[in-house]
Amino acid sequence: MEVTDTVADIIVGTFGKAFGVNGGFVASSKEVTHALRQKADTYIYTNPLGGADCGAISASLKIIDSSEGKSLLKRLSSNTQYFRKEIEAIGYTTLAGIHPIVPLMVWDGPKTKKMITALYKRGDFSRWLDLSGGPQRTRNHSCSAKRRINP
Repeated sequence: MEVTDTVADIIVGTFGKAFGVNGGFVASSKEVTHALRQKADTYIYTNPLGGADCGAISASLKIIDSSEGKSLLKRLSSNTQYFRKEIEAIGYTTLAGIHPIVPLMVWDGPKTKKMITALYKRGDFSRWLDLSGGPQRTRNHSCSAKRRINP
């Protein structure tokens, strides 16, 4: 079931953000997956997941299903809610949602670049993606930052 309490016809996912490995999937009916295999140009260039990726996914699922994993997920949810609340309290805009990846909408290319540079100098991994085009308020300057947090 989806968040909307309806069943999706097609479910698409990646393993990169969820498990930290390469790969992804499409889950659907036999008819849809057959059509995708026949018509999707990108399918021709795909490779099966390697043994190491499958092992990493399996290990990740075991951790997530454990009591330790459930505790870590609860902490991640709490940290995400705290981050959203505090970043909005100082005047930044985020996109609504419960996902732990919180888009920070700066709306200003030079300001975003300055922020990313400051984060990098502080030792945080950060990058930005400038998908400029269109009016200033609709330009997409995407910022991604990760900080090491001790458990």
